[in-house]
Amino acid sequence: MYYYLRLTRALDERAQILYRQNKVVGGLFSSLGQEAISIGTSFALAKGDYVGPMIRNSGTVLARDHTARDVMTNYLAKATAPTQGKDNSQHF
Repeated sequence: MYYYLRLTRALDERAQILYRQNKVVGGLFSSLGQEAISIGTSFALAKGDYVGPMIRNSGTVLARDHTARDVMTNYLAKATAPTQGKDNSQHF
């Protein structure tokens, strides 16, 4: 769980830098300081359980087997993102 806590924090910090450089399309909804909520609840679920992460739950997305690349390409609205660049947030 600690790995995902650190990864979520690192991604959010990097996303904030990119947002200030106008590279993040749309808004940025950081989960800084709320990482443990997403990670802890994700680990309490069974493998086949469904989740509906909101905009500040990037930790949930990571803990449920999406990659850091998925998160960042989604923020940058790239065609290689899970949403094919159609949604910049964490609405996977």
